Amino acid sequence: MYKVFVNNKPVFFLHKMNMPHPADADDLVIPFNGRQTMEDILKVGYSKNSIRKIYLITQSADEAMHHFLSYFKIIHAAGGIVINGNNELLVIYRNGIWDLPKGKIERDESPQEGAMREVCEETGICNLAIIGFAEETWHTYYHNQTPIMKHTSWYKMKSSYTGEFKLQKEEGIEEARWIQREKVKKVLNAAYPSIAGLIENYFLNS
Repeated sequence: MYKVFVNNKPVFFLHKMNMPHPADADDLVIPFNGRQTMEDILKVGYSKNSIRKIYLITQSADEAMHHFLSYFKIIHAAGGIVINGNNELLVIYRNGIWDLPKGKIERDESPQEGAMREVCEETGICNLAIIGFAEETWHTYYHNQTPIMKHTSWYKMKSSYTGEFKLQKEEGIEEARWIQREKVKKVLNAAYPSIAGLIENYFLNS
């Protein structure tokens, strides 16, 4: 199964046997039928409507995903889900929304190297240890009218850093914070859905 966020609406690529029943009234179920289907998904995703989730039903999720990706310029990025010694999560406030540190992978750089570098550059926390791979996220946006698909590899990290943050303000980062489990709801309510899902899966439920 693949999950792609189109304007913050999740699109699930599913075989019909895996379709949840019944679908909610504000969920949209679309059978995969080539180019027109993909254009319909983008139109729904970027329209103002009540649709919360889109289920793309296909015989082959891999084939449908390959077809979908052909519409976009793909950017590869990496980021960190960073926990400190007090079991607090590192979050940043970027361009008016709560986020996790991440950024584009540079040429000849592995996703792991890129994730650690981005956390270091964006927050000043550089003594990091990767403890495992989390997951990949996919989300779309437009830049200068070009459709972009950002593919981000996420890694679970540990840090013993207790110093001050050094924010990369040119990237729109206004604040960084270590946050406790009992105070994370504020972040979830003001974060992108893909980021909220990562926090729930790898911080709240870990």
